[in-house]
Amino acid sequence: MCIVFLSISDNPEQDGYKVIIAANRDEFYNRPTKELNWWDSQPDIISGVDLFPGKEGGTWLGMTKTGKIGILTNYRQSEKFRNQSDKGRGHLVSDFLKSEENPRKFLENVKKHGSEYGGFNLILGDVFQGKSEMDFSYYCNKEHQPLENLKAGIYALSNRYLDYCWKKVVLGKERFEKIVKGDSVMQEKIEKVFELLRDETRYGVDDVFRGPEDEGFPDCFLEVLSAISVKSNIPEIQYGTRTNSVIVVDHEDNVTFRERTMVEPINTKNPVWKMSTFEFKIVV
Repeated sequence: MCIVFLSISDNPEQDGYKVIIAANRDEFYNRPTKELNWWDSQPDIISGVDLFPGKEGGTWLGMTKTGKIGILTNYRQSEKFRNQSDKGRGHLVSDFLKSEENPRKFLENVKKHGSEYGGFNLILGDVFQGKSEMDFSYYCNKEHQPLENLKAGIYALSNRYLDYCWKKVVLGKERFEKIVKGDSVMQEKIEKVFELLRDETRYGVDDVFRGPEDEGFPDCFLEVLSAISVKSNIPEIQYGTRTNSVIVVDHEDNVTFRERTMVEPINTKNPVWKMSTFEFKIVV
């Protein structure tokens, strides 16, 4: 389970940025992962990389030097609703970053094969060099959600569908909006966004938080998932927020990609965190 906050500016010159993305990756602590870096095989792509056998090469958040952005969250499903033959969802982001297609065209092709994957949400974007306009689209392969273009604005996404009314989504979005629209300089905004991503407040389990495919999840685990930053205190479920990420593309196409991640092997009682920062300029 994960959470994403996204701000797309309608006036980059005035706001000082084109896009701000904040994301938490929640995952089992023993799932092997390559930390954020440029890809050896395609050095214009930057992301963390899934190393789980059979799913190698997928990612949940990545970007290219040309301004393409891919963001993935899973749609929450218990084992009862999963198919072991489902394709790896992380490859949807990787394949987009490697492709020449625009966000909507890529998602139109994904939609044709959406049933081959477990539940997912996919936000794809293109930030054009030297231009104020941006191209973002969104698709969820569950609950008959339409493929939609995203206009300038503030969005929040967790493990249901875009802007769904879970408390952590609604309240987190409100806090994120106050941060990005505040008077702080960008460095201060980034620090405040990281504080938001580290918030372990649990909002509890109600009928709204229970999803249509949650059968089999105990309430004690759903309670854990109700926080922006997930931290399991259930011994047999070694799972939680392993990575906090912030991407800022300013109005002059300068990119800051900062990520705070648990160092593997993860000591769940006393994890070691590492902060990495990559800065580059969008070029075509």
